[in-house]
Amino acid sequence: MRLYIRRVHRSRNRYTPYQTMNCKSIRLFISLGLLFFVACQQECKSIVSTYDNKEAHVILLYPNCNDTSYYQLQKFYNNGQIAYEGFYKNGEKVGHFKSWSESGHQTADWTMLDGKEHGRINCWYDDGTKKRESTLNRGVRNGYIREWHSNGKPASEGTYKNGRQVGMWKTWDQNGTWRVRQYRNDTLWGSTIEHLIDSTGITLVAGQYEAGLEEEIWKWFDKDSILYETCTYNKGKLKGENIEYYKNGHIKSKANLSDGRYNGFIYYFDSTGHPTKKLLYERGNMVVTK
Repeated sequence: MRLYIRRVHRSRNRYTPYQTMNCKSIRLFISLGLLFFVACQQECKSIVSTYDNKEAHVILLYPNCNDTSYYQLQKFYNNGQIAYEGFYKNGEKVGHFKSWSESGHQTADWTMLDGKEHGRINCWYDDGTKKRESTLNRGVRNGYIREWHSNGKPASEGTYKNGRQVGMWKTWDQNGTWRVRQYRNDTLWGSTIEHLIDSTGITLVAGQYEAGLEEEIWKWFDKDSILYETCTYNKGKLKGENIEYYKNGHIKSKANLSDGRYNGFIYYFDSTGHPTKKLLYERGNMVVTK
């Protein structure tokens, strides 16, 4: 009885040559299966067109050779530099896209969702200088945006909401002119400050808009921030008192405007405040009095 028990115990804890061979066969079978699966998933490359110099123009890369509905499209310049790349699914843009200039600088980086630009969008000029940072929601601008001139200086910054300008916007021209304006639902609405530069010098302007039109009192200052003129607007037209000032603050002239035209007397003063003359206007035309 004891001998029988020992034999049974040994057979349960020993591997026979047959059993060892089965394990090796299983491992080999699994390895071959994986190799076959990877081979089926192998990337395929198709050169769609080339330049006269034999450089590739358009290339399609299929992550899975058995699925031609999903691929990456690459376009190249004739010097071999990549120009553009992005993925397509059933002919529609999906996922991440990039573009480059012929000199090799990246010019854009964006994402596509449901066939539309979505999320953070970055753009550069051909020399690599930053051009724009913005955010889109399925093709519609939504969020903060910044833009630069080609010389690297800021051009504009502000906020979009559902494709419309809202809140405070700042803009800069290349000559140094800048403006700070308020928007409501894509329309100028609220206070504005402008720093204007032209051939005559620097002018500072302060005023406000309503429904996209100038309203109420606007003021003009010289480069030293000294007030030199005030006007009153009504629905975008000059209407009411127009006053010019000397640098010492005394009134230089005083007039009344209606629909942007002088109407009534224009009074003139010297730099000490004494009146010097007056002229009569009617609907923009000077009335000659005898």
